[in-house]
Amino acid sequence: MTKTKAIIEQAYSAFNKRDIDGALALMTEGVSWPKASEGGRVDGKEEIRAYPTPLSQLRILSPF
Repeated sequence: MTKTKAIIEQAYSAFNKRDIDGALALMTEGVSWPKASEGGRVDGKEEIRAYPTPLSQLRILSPF
């Protein structure tokens, strides 16, 4: 398995498990997350953690 593929699989796994810390650990400090429903972007891990969606709500959202 390539390193890139392994990282992508880890990212999907963390996101699907609603693991905010795991997902953020795979991102660089300079990450820029799109605010798809509002437009614009959220920049940096701390801003992403504070942003109400999508990562900060992962703990309360459930696909079931």
